[in-house]
Parts: sequence; C-alpha cells; structure tokens
Amino acid sequence: MKFTRAWALALVLLFCVPAAAQETSVDEIVSSGTAALKSKNWIKAEASFREALSRDPKNRDAWVGLGKAQVGRKNWDAAIETYTKGREALPDWHRSLYQLGYIYRKKAEYDRAIEFYGKYIEVAPDDPDGYFGLGQSHRKNGEDAKALGAFRSYIEREKRPSEQKWVARAKEIVASLEGTAGDEPEEEVAAAQDEAPIVDGDLGSLVERADIAYQENNLPLASRLYRGAAQLDEDGIEAHYKLGVVLALRGDLSGAVRAWEVVVERDPGMEQAATNLSRARRKLASQRDKGVDDAALHGTLEEQLDLAARYLAEARPVMALRVLDPLADEHPEDSRVRLLRGRALASAGRYDEARTDLELSLAGRPGDADVLHALGRLYLRTGDGDRAHYFLERFLARVDPAHRNRDLDPTREIVKKLEAQQ
Repeated sequence: MKFTRAWALALVLLFCVPAAAQETSVDEIVSSGTAALKSKNWIKAEASFREALSRDPKNRDAWVGLGKAQVGRKNWDAAIETYTKGREALPDWHRSLYQLGYIYRKKAEYDRAIEFYGKYIEVAPDDPDGYFGLGQSHRKNGEDAKALGAFRSYIEREKRPSEQKWVARAKEIVASLEGTAGDEPEEEVAAAQDEAPIVDGDLGSLVERADIAYQENNLPLASRLYRGAAQLDEDGIEAHYKLGVVLALRGDLSGAVRAWEVVVERDPGMEQAATNLSRARRKLASQRDKGVDDAALHGTLEEQLDLAARYLAEARPVMALRVLDPLADEHPEDSRVRLLRGRALASAGRYDEARTDLELSLAGRPGDADVLHALGRLYLRTGDGDRAHYFLERFLARVDPAHRNRDLDPTREIVKKLEAQQ
C-alpha cells in the first residue's frame, strides 16, 4: 500500500491528540455527578464524585455531592464516613457538622445528633438550621426543656421567607411541648383565658387575619381572631386547631385542650392534634400531681404494675416511669417491669432506652405477643422498617394466625406496606 501524505497526516492526528482532549477534566466529572444528583441517579452520581476525589482530594463540590448521593440512597454509614473524611480534608467545611447531625438523627442516634448539631452551632451560631435540627433531636431524646430552647432560638433567627412554613411548624412544636405552661406570668395566662373573640368578618377573613397576627408574633390578637373564627366554624377544624396552638404558646393549656378536643372529635385522623392534646393533658396532670401519691405505690408488685399500666393508658408516661424506675432497680429481671418501662420510655421519646428494656423483656419472655408488638411499634417510630416488619409479623402470627380478628387489620396493612418497601 502506498504511503501517501494523507496517511501521514492521519497518523499525526491519531498520536498527537492533546492530553486535555483525551482526559475529562475534574470539573466536567463533578458536573456530570451534579446532573446525576438532579435526576436522583444516586449510584452514577456517587461514582462520578468518587472519581473526581481520586484526582482532586480537596474538591469541595465533589465532597458535597458524594455526601448528598449517599444520603439520597439512605446509606447512612457511608455518608458518615464521607462527611468525616471530608472535614479532615477541608477543615473549614463546617456544613459537614450539620450533615452529620442530620444523619445521626435519621439513624435515631440522638445523642450523637445533638453532639454534632451543637458543634455546628458553635461555628455557625447565626444559621437557624442547626437550631431546628437540635430541637428535633432533643425532642426525640425526651429532653423537652432543651428542645424548647432550641426551637425558640430557631424561631428568633429564621427570617428567610422561603422557610416560614418551618417557623410555623416550630411554633406548633413549642405549643405541644410540656414545658410551655409556666413560662408566662399568671396574669397573662388569665388574660388569655378571658379574651373576647373578634367576630367582625366571615370565617375565611378571620382566619387570614389571625394567620397574619400569628406570623407577626402578635399572639393576643391572633387568639382573639381564632376564637371568633372558631365560633363561626361549626364543622371544620382549622380555626380550632390554630387556636389551640396559640393558647398553648401563651400558657393557657386548659384552653388549648378544649380547642384540640374539638379537632380530634371532628377528625380522629388528625394525628398532630391528637399528639398535642395528649401532651397538654399530661402537662396539666403533672401540674396537679406534682408526684405519685397513689396508695398502690406502696402495695404489692402487681398493684404497682397495675398503677403504671393505668398511667400509660392515660398517656402519662412520666408518671408511669416514676413508678417503674424503682421497680427496675428492685426487680431487674422481671419481664413485666421491663415491658411496661420500655413502653413508657418509648412514649416519652427515649427510644434507645426503650429498646434496651424491651429486648430484656423479650429475653425473659421469648415470643410474648405484647413484647413483639411493643418492639414492632418502637422500630416503626424510629424508621427501622425491616425490624418493624419482623416483629409486627411475628406478633400477628402469634395472636391471629388465621386472620380472623378484624381489629388487627390496621396492623396487617402496616406489615404489607413494610413488606412492599423491602
């Protein structure tokens, strides 16, 4: 074959391509990963960001993207490793502390979440995000007083218009927490109870004006407007629910209870109202009781267990724990004590301690239906779908293998959903 000039030119083009054209740049790889993130192609995004980091270990965008991809996949342990190593590579990457707090909260490891949210707040005290996460973690950990402080700090700092829905949510949480009452002077609580409703308008306009007053933190005006709206609202729940939130924020727990009772009566599926109502009732009960003075406290073990069970049925886990904590010391291997204490701890949001007690109870009573059910509900609360499915399925097989009890249909539906997720 004749070696022509054209062939020579082709060889030159083949072997003399510039290096930049042969190898994709780090920025292009990061851009590819970012595009994969937007389309929720987590695996492709993770691969791209890992490749970018292999060539540029201090590329901040690659570290951020890799963490997001792993969080998107809910690969919590890998994400923890990424944010930890990323901060070692980039000591000024403070947001990694926030992300670690978020991940540990998702894993229901609330002590670790509190630790990292606290570290983030130390380096970014003006960022409201850290306070919201800290409040949620304290709340899940059963530390209501600390949760209140964090949520109030969040409300004070959050000024972004796009985040006002979270401000409203934080205010609702503050209203539902037990420590709300007692913060306001007695005369202000009395004034909140005696305020005359404002009724100069229709239902919609009153709620709208009340919402504006609430956003402006003018709670006395908001409560009067919501009261007026509630008087006109014969079938709905919005005005009553919001009135309850405002009254609780002002320290009028009795008024809040009355408002939320209307909501729950009209819409039993309104979970947040039911939760708020339970907390408000519990707070009122603790204000009245100031301690356990029931004669059964000095009775037999069975009488004390019955007392604790009664407190649990009344949604008063703090009172139940006052009975059960000494019993756990006196009868550490009694499975009944461990079961009731585990349930009380779970109701109080102290999930790690609850899991320990329930597992001890299960060790003493293998296959016990009540323990299986309690563990299933606990893991359902903490977001561990696999374990929730395992224990709830075992519970159903134990108590109703023939599927005859229709009262257990809601539990069966939960098991089916969890199985589909698996």
